[in-house]
Amino acid sequence: MGTEAALVELEERFWRAAGDRERYDADLAPDAVHVFPGWGIAGRDRVLDGVAGAEPWTSFNLSDVRLVSFGEDAAGLVYTARAQRGETQSYSAAITSVYRRAGGGWQLVLHQQTPLPADAD
Repeated sequence: MGTEAALVELEERFWRAAGDRERYDADLAPDAVHVFPGWGIAGRDRVLDGVAGAEPWTSFNLSDVRLVSFGEDAAGLVYTARAQRGETQSYSAAITSVYRRAGGGWQLVLHQQTPLPADAD
Protein backbone atom coordinates (compact mmCIF):
# COMPACT_ATOMS: atom_id res chain seq x y z
CA MET A 1 0.00 0.00 0.00
CA GLY A 2 1.36 3.43 -0.93
CA THR A 3 1.74 6.31 1.49
CA GLU A 4 -1.36 8.19 0.32
CA ALA A 5 -3.60 5.13 0.59
CA ALA A 6 -2.18 4.29 4.05
CA LEU A 7 -2.79 7.82 5.34
CA VAL A 8 -6.30 8.01 3.88
CA GLU A 9 -7.06 4.72 5.64
CA LEU A 10 -5.79 6.21 8.92
CA GLU A 11 -7.82 9.39 8.45
CA GLU A 12 -10.96 7.33 7.89
CA ARG A 13 -10.15 5.33 11.03
CA PHE A 14 -9.92 8.60 13.00
CA TRP A 15 -13.30 9.75 11.62
CA ARG A 16 -14.88 6.43 12.63
CA ALA A 17 -13.35 6.73 16.13
CA ALA A 18 -15.62 9.58 17.29
CA GLY A 19 -16.88 8.49 20.71
CA ASP A 20 -14.12 5.88 21.13
CA ARG A 21 -11.08 7.23 23.00
CA GLU A 22 -9.05 4.00 22.76
CA ARG A 23 -9.57 3.63 19.04
CA TYR A 24 -8.52 7.26 18.41
CA ASP A 25 -5.53 6.90 20.73
CA ALA A 26 -4.09 3.92 18.85
CA ASP A 27 -2.54 5.96 16.00
CA LEU A 28 -2.04 9.28 17.80
CA ALA A 29 1.54 10.47 18.43
CA PRO A 30 2.53 11.14 22.04
CA ASP A 31 3.19 14.82 21.17
CA ALA A 32 0.09 15.27 18.98
CA VAL A 33 -1.55 18.68 18.65
CA HIS A 34 -4.94 19.46 17.08
CA VAL A 35 -6.40 22.81 16.02
CA PHE A 36 -10.19 22.61 16.11
CA PRO A 37 -12.76 25.32 15.41
CA GLY A 38 -14.19 26.53 18.70
CA TRP A 39 -11.40 24.89 20.69
CA GLY A 40 -8.24 26.48 19.41
CA ILE A 41 -5.06 24.53 20.07
CA ALA A 42 -5.52 21.25 21.94
CA GLY A 43 -2.92 18.82 23.22
CA ARG A 44 -3.25 15.06 23.21
CA ASP A 45 -5.14 14.65 26.51
CA ARG A 46 -7.73 17.29 25.64
CA VAL A 47 -8.21 15.78 22.19
CA LEU A 48 -8.76 12.31 23.64
CA ASP A 49 -11.22 13.65 26.22
CA GLY A 50 -13.12 15.42 23.44
CA VAL A 51 -13.18 12.32 21.25
CA ALA A 52 -14.48 10.23 24.14
CA GLY A 53 -17.49 12.53 24.49
CA ALA A 54 -18.17 12.97 20.77
CA GLU A 55 -21.22 11.56 19.06
CA PRO A 56 -20.19 9.21 16.23
CA TRP A 57 -20.55 10.42 12.66
CA THR A 58 -23.43 8.90 10.73
CA SER A 59 -21.47 9.31 7.50
CA PHE A 60 -18.41 11.10 6.15
CA ASN A 61 -16.65 11.58 2.83
CA LEU A 62 -13.06 12.67 2.13
CA SER A 63 -12.49 14.35 -1.26
CA ASP A 64 -9.85 16.33 -3.14
CA VAL A 65 -7.18 14.37 -1.26
CA ARG A 66 -3.60 15.55 -1.72
CA LEU A 67 -0.43 14.05 -0.30
CA VAL A 68 2.41 16.36 0.71
CA SER A 69 5.71 14.57 1.33
CA PHE A 70 8.16 15.89 3.90
CA GLY A 71 10.73 13.18 3.26
CA GLU A 72 10.77 9.47 3.92
CA ASP A 73 9.36 9.59 7.46
CA ALA A 74 6.86 12.46 7.39
CA ALA A 75 3.90 13.35 5.20
CA GLY A 76 0.84 15.53 5.19
CA LEU A 77 -2.63 14.79 3.93
CA VAL A 78 -4.85 17.68 2.84
CA TYR A 79 -8.48 17.11 1.90
CA THR A 80 -12.06 18.29 2.12
CA ALA A 81 -14.32 16.47 4.56
CA ARG A 82 -18.08 16.39 4.53
CA ALA A 83 -19.71 14.64 7.47
CA GLN A 84 -23.12 14.09 8.97
CA ARG A 85 -24.34 13.36 12.50
CA GLY A 86 -27.91 12.21 12.60
CA GLU A 87 -30.28 13.85 10.15
CA THR A 88 -29.62 17.49 10.99
CA GLN A 89 -25.96 18.11 11.84
CA SER A 90 -23.77 18.60 8.77
CA TYR A 91 -20.09 19.52 8.84
CA SER A 92 -17.77 20.58 6.01
CA ALA A 93 -14.11 21.44 6.51
CA ALA A 94 -10.74 21.73 4.84
CA ILE A 95 -8.45 19.38 6.76
CA THR A 96 -4.69 19.13 7.17
CA SER A 97 -3.14 16.15 8.95
CA VAL A 98 0.59 15.62 9.38
CA TYR A 99 1.95 12.15 10.06
CA ARG A 100 5.31 10.83 11.23
CA ARG A 101 6.52 7.29 10.65
CA ALA A 102 7.27 5.60 13.97
CA GLY A 103 7.66 1.98 14.98
CA GLY A 104 6.92 0.68 11.50
CA GLY A 105 3.67 2.63 11.14
CA TRP A 106 2.33 6.16 10.89
CA GLN A 107 1.25 8.36 13.80
CA LEU A 108 -0.85 11.52 13.61
CA VAL A 109 1.21 14.45 14.90
CA LEU A 110 -0.76 17.53 13.79
CA HIS A 111 -4.40 17.85 12.74
CA GLN A 112 -6.13 21.10 11.76
CA GLN A 113 -9.71 21.78 10.61
CA THR A 114 -11.01 24.88 8.83
CA PRO A 115 -14.82 24.89 8.58
CA LEU A 116 -16.30 25.52 5.13
CA PRO A 117 -19.72 26.90 4.27
CA ALA A 118 -22.27 24.11 3.76
CA ASP A 119 -22.57 24.98 0.06
CA ALA A 120 -18.80 25.08 -0.63
CA ASP A 121 -17.58 22.91 -3.50
